[in-house]
Amino acid sequence: MQVSFDKKMQKPCITSKVGVDTGITDAFNCSNGQVIGSMSPVLDFYKRVVEPSFAGLSDLRNKKANLLHYIRHHNLPDQVKKQLLAKADRLETMMRNMDAPYRKSRHYQQMLNHEITSDVQKYISSIDKSTLTVLERLDIKEFKSCRKLNGRRSVFARGKLQKRLMEELNWHGYDFMEVEPDYSSQTCPVCGHIDKESRSGKHYHCTHCGHKDDIKQLIFDVLY
Repeated sequence: MQVSFDKKMQKPCITSKVGVDTGITDAFNCSNGQVIGSMSPVLDFYKRVVEPSFAGLSDLRNKKANLLHYIRHHNLPDQVKKQLLAKADRLETMMRNMDAPYRKSRHYQQMLNHEITSDVQKYISSIDKSTLTVLERLDIKEFKSCRKLNGRRSVFARGKLQKRLMEELNWHGYDFMEVEPDYSSQTCPVCGHIDKESRSGKHYHCTHCGHKDDIKQLIFDVLY
């Protein structure tokens, strides 16, 4: 039996702000210098283990489809047709017994959920109720599309991580806000000049006034 209830939280008194960039190499890259977790090992497992396993399953499906197409479009002797249909049945049996891709996919999901839970808990335990967490607004449309088409891509993992962080912050009574990220990594906080050539990896060097900065700190200065 499930019982619903309301949880009343007192609005916190904000005395400090922390900008949090949700990513892959660093799960949370914070404006206060704190770096938490990494999604890279989990996504590497999917790319290295899960994807090839499903590729093998897809290969069997294609072989069966091509075989049945050949049978339908050729006037074959009954004996030959019977042998090819038997081969198609064997391919179908192999696919039904091939549960390794799904086991590996479930393991990936467990790894992803564990990493997300761990990183979110580490971040929340590092702040107090007077801290306002500021996040870049993610493209939810892109996140949902990715989940539908291929739920294992990095944008899905990043979206799931930030969604869980916001849910936990809300549940525990921590204040947070989302800001639009447009051109935040291309805008100079000193002269306001916008140029994508000013950014190089994690470093920023303004092509107009020469200001140099770390991308993480730059985004925090521009947005927050």
